[in-house]
Amino acid sequence: MTFSTPISKSVFLGLSVILVLHVMMGFHFLKYPKIDSNTVTIRATTTDTSKNELPSHFRVLSSDPEYSGIGGNYVVEEYKLLFFTTAKVSCTTWKLLFRKMMGFDDDSSSTVVKAMIHSPKHNQLKRLGNYSLDQATHIMTSPEWTRAIFVRDPMERFVSAYLDKGVGTSFMEAVCCKNATTASTTPKVKRSSSPPISCGAQIKQSPQAALSIIRQGCPDNPHWRPQSKRISQKYLQHVNFIGRLETVQQDSETLLRRIGAWEKFGRTGWGVNRTDRIFLPLALGHNSDNVLKEAEQERQGQDSLSDTSSNVRKSYQNVADFKDGQHHATHASEKMEQYITTQELFDELMDFYRDDYDNPMFKFTIPQFSFRSTSGKQ
Repeated sequence: MTFSTPISKSVFLGLSVILVLHVMMGFHFLKYPKIDSNTVTIRATTTDTSKNELPSHFRVLSSDPEYSGIGGNYVVEEYKLLFFTTAKVSCTTWKLLFRKMMGFDDDSSSTVVKAMIHSPKHNQLKRLGNYSLDQATHIMTSPEWTRAIFVRDPMERFVSAYLDKGVGTSFMEAVCCKNATTASTTPKVKRSSSPPISCGAQIKQSPQAALSIIRQGCPDNPHWRPQSKRISQKYLQHVNFIGRLETVQQDSETLLRRIGAWEKFGRTGWGVNRTDRIFLPLALGHNSDNVLKEAEQERQGQDSLSDTSSNVRKSYQNVADFKDGQHHATHASEKMEQYITTQELFDELMDFYRDDYDNPMFKFTIPQFSFRSTSGKQ
């Protein structure tokens, strides 16, 4: 390009310098987004996290429960993993795993550790809300990140919650009975010249009564809330790994191999002697098998579940620890057959968990029971 005067050349060169500096500053801010002082710093990635480059159809908002909630999702930055835990789907073991991946040397068999692990104030696990909105959006959309959730057959999960929180402890009674109108709508066992059965006793006596009380008094408690409500569809559509508790041994290994953490954190380091693999099958856990058998024998020896002894409660708590920790029941379908025994209860469970069974991402199949084959209902 030619210039008619020296002044024109100088003006052009000046403007060129300003333009180059402006572009360089723009790239600087794109590469290093401003991080709030109250958030943790995410490692640099090859994917741009600026607002202009993020997908326009998805943005993490400060009002999203997945972002603003104090728990329920956990970020392991080194392995680019975001995991959505679900109550009664082995969340204890997953949280222990994430702490191991962050460098904590926990004894997975310690009851103190298991109590601490569920406290957001003490477990020191990172959550999506610890990051800026731009960083959280990047985590939710980047193909470099694995976003995982494990789910469980809804009816099996209900039976597990019922035995653990309804029969094994008084948790269900404490959180549900205060809001349930049991006198008018809950099934009761009628006894002549006997006072009405309390809400807590009804829970222990009948899973159908427990479900009725749950639906009236505490339908959104995370231990039995439908898994379709665990995270919104906005977030679920970006989940790229869905495992099943029924196949947790295989699925957990697949997930950990995918993120490069199997050899270090999954193959060994679990159990009392820290020599087991994660999610050791129940068939290999002789002690846990005995606990399950003894707890069931004690329960069957009681005249009424409303009179469940402290020893039985303790045994059921041990069962819950095994199921939600290292050991998982291999006879879950038999347990469902034992507690879901009528078409009426089945229909009520289907109504409560319909969205779970209809969710195409979960791929649940509706369980079959012996009473259904003779009832003619499908």
